[in-house]
Amino acid sequence: ALRGGAGGYEPVCFEPRPLKNLLLIDEMESLSPACGMQVANLFEEETKQMYALVGKGPWSSLKVLRPGQAVAEMAVSPLPGMPNGLWTIKEKKSQDFDSYIVVSFKNASLVLSIGESVEEVTNSGFQTTSATLDVKAMADDSMLQVVPTGLRHILSDGRVNEWRCPGRKQITSVSCNERQVVAALTGYELVYFELDETGQLLESEKKDMAGEMSSVCIAPLPKGKLRSKFLAIGGYDATIRILSLDPQDCLSPLAVQAVAAVPSSMLFMNLASSEYDDGATSLYLQAGLANGILLRTEVDSITGQLSDTRTRFLGTRPPKLVNLQIMGKQAMMALSSRPWVGYVQEGRFTLTPISYESLAYGSQFSSEQCPEAIVGVAGTSLKILVIEHLGDAFNSSACGLKYTPRALAIHEGSKTVVVGEADYGVVPNQLTTAAAASAEVGGNDMDVETNG
Repeated sequence: ALRGGAGGYEPVCFEPRPLKNLLLIDEMESLSPACGMQVANLFEEETKQMYALVGKGPWSSLKVLRPGQAVAEMAVSPLPGMPNGLWTIKEKKSQDFDSYIVVSFKNASLVLSIGESVEEVTNSGFQTTSATLDVKAMADDSMLQVVPTGLRHILSDGRVNEWRCPGRKQITSVSCNERQVVAALTGYELVYFELDETGQLLESEKKDMAGEMSSVCIAPLPKGKLRSKFLAIGGYDATIRILSLDPQDCLSPLAVQAVAAVPSSMLFMNLASSEYDDGATSLYLQAGLANGILLRTEVDSITGQLSDTRTRFLGTRPPKLVNLQIMGKQAMMALSSRPWVGYVQEGRFTLTPISYESLAYGSQFSSEQCPEAIVGVAGTSLKILVIEHLGDAFNSSACGLKYTPRALAIHEGSKTVVVGEADYGVVPNQLTTAAAASAEVGGNDMDVETNG
């Protein structure tokens, strides 16, 4: 732009400044224009990658696209051994963020305090000399630790009440919500506990089952209720049974369903049944089977009958199901030969693979720095992950190019990608660099005159 003045037209000069009235909220990546694409597995992953040439001129790039949900790795910490369990817990129910990470090993447990940094603590009240099967924050701000030999109820004042398994029996599987606990013992015995008005965890019922139990799962507490109505039992006879927790017929059978393999992990979920009404929910039971299949069946909220069963193959390992909270709503993570995340989007339950290495164990993680995150175990490392761009079908990594890409060739044997680039009327980079160097050297030896 030019402006007129006494001396003629002069250019208008201005300096760009950061935006003051606009704030970037989100952006969507584009693959336009796409100049070429090939599919290969150069990283030897479970799913092949797509290699795409996108863009034009100096804004072009080679993008590697992977199907699955993107996650960001926030922290990695080594562990002293190979864990067999992982949980996070709040010291008080009213807290916004988690207080401890409990990592279980074969004959010990490690308790880590969550603050500005994650550090080991010894005064948490948790028993560290044995393995841990589960931990849970109870409704009265107490904490529950389940060990193979019994239950440890850690009261808010620091006192600990213990319940020990009878004889030489041990707990093989356990499930709990804020007020109820169910433990499966060796010898086909099932024991049910409830938290009473005085804050004591009392044994309410026990029952001898017909066979060994592979997993147990208690439904979450309905809003405004003090007791959940249903309990799911997975058996080594490849069945799923729904039992009642009503005081009038406690542990009595309500429904049974035969499945294709032994249920190794189960999780109850209240999922939205309407896109427009978040309060309209239905109760579903998710079950990870030993053959790598995830089974989902609807549970009738009155009778406990099972219906509308659906299955999906997730991987070569039995899926471990982990309860999550994503955007304030209940979600889940399924850990098989690759991790998956399940969540409700636009009134539909969506199950998407996570584009990350296999995790052996995982749990919800919440801190001041990462309000909604995941803590997981990969090998002997503890990793904190954050889900990015929930709902994207692909995630990508990019390598910038100098010129417009014209051709792409991939040699999988040598794991090499060759890109041909060209632009009309562009001087190659090495020539411009050499010319600039020559001009700089020449400028030291001569004066340059310009005629205005």
